[in-house]
Amino acid sequence: MEPNIQMKPEAANIAIAELCGKRWHKPTESEKATGSYYQYEPNYWHSRDACAEFEAGMSIHESIRYVEALEPIVMRDWNVAHPTERLRGTDIKWFLATATAPQGCEAFLRMHGKWVEEPKEAK
Repeated sequence: MEPNIQMKPEAANIAIAELCGKRWHKPTESEKATGSYYQYEPNYWHSRDACAEFEAGMSIHESIRYVEALEPIVMRDWNVAHPTERLRGTDIKWFLATATAPQGCEAFLRMHGKWVEEPKEAK
């Protein structure tokens, strides 16, 4: 289940890549014509494997902040009946272990103050 408000996947991917020290840009017309560009195309939003890159680079303190940011996102998306009550033990481990790539991206960007809320496009 996706949240009602989310950042566009392309914008989230670029923001995460930049936080991971990668420089991303759209090639200019001359770069396209000559083939003289390298364009890193991050896909964190659609891949838990890609998310492992930013998760593996966290310090223990960042990991704690990440889990603290991830918990309410996962609970929101799972429609937990009492979101004000923190889960414990096996319950929270299950929610965190089954977090999706978009949930991980949102948590990572929120902990860095880079999450930008945009109205979800109507289908």
